[in-house]
Amino acid sequence: MGEVERDGGPASGRRTIPAPGRGGSVALVTLLVVHLVLAGPAGAQNPPAPPPVPVTAPPLTTPLGADENLRARTLAEVAAAKKALSAAQRAENQTRQKAADLDKALAGFEGQRAALAGEERVAADRLEGTRSRLRTAAVSEYISGGKTTIANQLLRSVSLEEFTRNRVYGAAVLQSQQRTLATYRDQLSKVTAVTSTLGRQVDRAKADRGLILQELEALVAQRALREQELAQKQILNQLATAGAPVLPSDIPALVLDAYVRGAAAANRRTPGCRIHWSALAAIGRTESGHARSGGASLTLTGDVTPRILGPRLDGNGFAYVGDTDGGALDGDLELDRAVGPMQFIPSTWKGLGEDGNGDGNRDPNNIYDSATAAGMYLCRSRQALDLDENLYNAALSYNRSTTYAALIVSTAREYINLNLAGFPPGPPPSPSPAVPAAAP
Repeated sequence: MGEVERDGGPASGRRTIPAPGRGGSVALVTLLVVHLVLAGPAGAQNPPAPPPVPVTAPPLTTPLGADENLRARTLAEVAAAKKALSAAQRAENQTRQKAADLDKALAGFEGQRAALAGEERVAADRLEGTRSRLRTAAVSEYISGGKTTIANQLLRSVSLEEFTRNRVYGAAVLQSQQRTLATYRDQLSKVTAVTSTLGRQVDRAKADRGLILQELEALVAQRALREQELAQKQILNQLATAGAPVLPSDIPALVLDAYVRGAAAANRRTPGCRIHWSALAAIGRTESGHARSGGASLTLTGDVTPRILGPRLDGNGFAYVGDTDGGALDGDLELDRAVGPMQFIPSTWKGLGEDGNGDGNRDPNNIYDSATAAGMYLCRSRQALDLDENLYNAALSYNRSTTYAALIVSTAREYINLNLAGFPPGPPPSPSPAVPAAAP
C-alpha cells in the first residue's frame, strides 16, 4: 500500500491489518486454500510530498523452501491418492467378477434343479402309475374271486403243457412288475437325492452371493472415497502451484496471471494505454505483498482471505474519509479503509470496480477483479504507460506521493528486466474471458 491519495485515488496507506472473518465470495466451499509465505511489506505513514526523485525498490527475493516443500508434498500426496484409487478400483473389479461368476453358477444350478425337478415329477408319476395298476389288478382279483390270479390259472390248467406255460407266464409278469416298481423307486430316489444336493448348492451360492454383494457395496463406497480424496489432493496441488512464485520473481503464479489478465483487459478497454503487467505487479507488491499481507491466502478463483484492510482513514497521518459503504466492504461503519490486495477505497471501488475473473461479481478482495480495476484506473490517464514518465504520472493518481510513484516505476522496471518465461516484456496478448485457472 502506498501513502494516502488525498484526491479520491484508490490507495489508503502502507499498513495493513487483517479483518475478523473473511471477505469476498470464496469460490471453494471447502476453503481449500494455500497460505502464501512471507507477509507483504510494511511502510511508513504519508510524509509531506517530496520532489519527484527515483526510489530504488528493495531487491526481489524468492520465497523458496515452504512453497517448494508444499508443492513436493502435494505432488507426493496426489501420487499416493492415485495409487490408492487404483488399488480400490482393482479390488472392486475383482469382486464384481466374483459376483458375475456366482451369478453364472447360480443360474446353472437353478437350471439343473429345474430340469431334475421335472425328471423327479416324471419318475414319481410313473411310480404312482405302476402302483395304481397293481392296486387295480389286486382289486380285480378280489372282485373276480381270484379267477384271474396266476394260482387259479395254474389250478385250471388241463394239461401239463398248459400248466407249465401259465406258470412261466405268471412268473414273468410278476418279475416284470417287481422290476418296474423297483426301477421307478430307484430312479425317484436318485433324482430326489440329486435335486436335494443341487438345492443345497443353490442355497450356498445364494449365501455367497449375498456376502459378495455386501463386500462389493463396501468396495464401491471405498472407491468413491478414494476418488474424493484424489480430487482434494489435486486441488491442494493446484493451490500449492498457484501460490508458488514464478521464478525468479516473488510473484505467486495465480497472482501473476491476474496481473497479466488485468493489464490485457485495460489495454482492450483503452487502446493506446499500453500498460504492462509489471506496472500492476509493482502496485500489488507495494500495496499488499502480492495479496499476502496479514498471512492472506488465495482460492483458485482469486479470492483473498482474510480481507486485506488498510488503516482507518481518520486523518491521523492519513486523509480523513468518512464511511461511504455502510461498512459493506471494510466492516467499518464510521470511517473508510482501503480494501483488498490493490487497496481500493470503497467509494472508488463503487465507481470503478471490475469483474476480472468472469464470475459475475465485482469484489475488491479478489485479485483478478482488483488487478483489472487497477489497470483500468491507471489507463484513465490516456497515456502510453510503457513509458516510465507516463507510468510515474499515472502512479501519482493512484497515490499522490512522489516517493510512491518512483517506487512503482522502479519496481515495474525490475520486473520487466526479469523477462519471466511466458510473460514477455511487451504488451501481453489478450487472454480468454473464461474464469482463470491456476497455473500448471
